[in-house]
Amino acid sequence: MLSMIPNAAYAHQLSRHADGVEKSMERLSSGTQLNHAYEDPADFAIAEAFSKQGSAAREVSGVIQDGINILRIGQDGIRGIVDVVQSLRDTVVAAANGSIHTPEQQAVFQQELDVQKGLLVQAFATAKNFRVKLDGEPGDGADRILHFQVGTGAGEVMSVDYNPLRDTLRELIMGAFGYEELYNNPDTFPFLEGAFSPVPAPGDIVPPPPLFPPFPPGTTFAEAFPKQLVIDPPSTLNIASSFAVLDTAKNEIVAQETYLGACAIRMEHHLAIMQQFEVNMATAESSIRDTDMAAESTAMTKSQVLQQASQAMLAQANSRALQVLELLRPQ
Repeated sequence: MLSMIPNAAYAHQLSRHADGVEKSMERLSSGTQLNHAYEDPADFAIAEAFSKQGSAAREVSGVIQDGINILRIGQDGIRGIVDVVQSLRDTVVAAANGSIHTPEQQAVFQQELDVQKGLLVQAFATAKNFRVKLDGEPGDGADRILHFQVGTGAGEVMSVDYNPLRDTLRELIMGAFGYEELYNNPDTFPFLEGAFSPVPAPGDIVPPPPLFPPFPPGTTFAEAFPKQLVIDPPSTLNIASSFAVLDTAKNEIVAQETYLGACAIRMEHHLAIMQQFEVNMATAESSIRDTDMAAESTAMTKSQVLQQASQAMLAQANSRALQVLELLRPQ
């Protein structure tokens, strides 16, 4: 006996194949085979973990690049100071050979030094105005330590002593000018205001330790911090003093420039690691989440063929039921 109810199996197959077509279209259009957690909860969770780790690595890479740029700013600032010191030293070297210079020429060398050393104060002021101060912070200590995140973990931090040159630069400027010249020059007096509060007069007595190094009782500030960059007259003592103040400062400044360069190389190494880690996480996530376009296109075509076949079978089943009804209709 023929059933008058359309074949339920055909209807179920039609619905199932229609769902298959819809899922394939969603995966092909999005490029993702895991659009919902209910499709595969385990793989979805793993893919999400890979995505989060890759995102963290990408963020850390940006932080590391910022750190490298900061260190390069520091190196460039230090290099500017080194260039000024080297120029001053070249002038001292030229003036040191007193046998071929007249007193007038020696005075010209001293005048050249006095003009060039003004660049030291300018370099110091420029350094203080950098986004990250090249001369450290008041009080130094931990204030000048920069911490850079170089990994995705809480403890993966690289610490850099950004610039312990604050005292070195102050001593260099003090030795190049001398306290009295700094005090009496309106252009350089602001430097003393940054070092002393209030600013003592050149004739004031230097206080005892611990605020200042020990000096003989009654030593004035002008006597405690004399001008050391002197080549006129070209005495052996003056030449030695000029070389000493410049070479001591240059050695310490170049050492810090080298240290920052080494830190930048380390950070570039960390950057390469993070960038590779990001690529690895993206590859791992892609292997789970991304759609295999060829396979999914084949699956959609198969579902479409089966859907059409189910529609034809359901239509045939409904047609048979209509034929039976037609036979039962009264003539």
